[in-house]
Amino acid sequence: MFKKDKVFLLIKRIVFFIFMVILLLAASFPMQFFSYDLGIFYRSKLWILIYLLLIFLIYKLIDRTDKKRFKDASTWYEKRTRININWVFKLIIFIGIFLLVNGLISFIFEYLNFGVALNQEIVENELRDFPVKWWLYIHIILGGPLLEELVFRKLFMALFFTEDKLRSNILAILVSSLIFGLMHENHLSPFLIFYSLPGLLLALIYRYSKDIRFSILVHIINNLISVWTLL
Repeated sequence: MFKKDKVFLLIKRIVFFIFMVILLLAASFPMQFFSYDLGIFYRSKLWILIYLLLIFLIYKLIDRTDKKRFKDASTWYEKRTRININWVFKLIIFIGIFLLVNGLISFIFEYLNFGVALNQEIVENELRDFPVKWWLYIHIILGGPLLEELVFRKLFMALFFTEDKLRSNILAILVSSLIFGLMHENHLSPFLIFYSLPGLLLALIYRYSKDIRFSILVHIINNLISVWTLL
């Protein structure tokens, strides 16, 4: 492949990734239109359908992108295994490690008295004031983790880090975790590290296991516990 073709392909992939991030962000809009009287089908079940269709569309686009990839012994790609007792045991180990490390990160930030992240304040305010809490719970606990793992882990690595080499694996984990952190804290602050580190753990789980179901479920359990403690 000529250098010009490689540059064009990279630009094409960047544009597609940005488009998918926009779709991810747009997935929360139906919840807002359903919950607040903004003059457009207030409390209409149409918004629930649109929400589900957006999730399905994101999943299908990412799945299609992954299936079109060239895969051989030198490329890194997802290799799902059957769910059995060993799979469940791995999941429990991943959840335990993630919660332990994430708890340690939270303890350090509280000990250093960094305050509360803006994203955390927004979530706490929404959990207190949002008019349709059942949808908010579903989005924070299920929809958000599912979409974030599909976009920031599965799609990102499928587009930009396909080599199965140590350097590529390390960069995939570091860059995807930084982008994940920036989506939660979009400026330089200690909280960029606070959100990037869990992203790093989730990326490490996915890159190691080669099974996106692990990072999705770990993310879901973490958000479930976080919401539970804030109620």
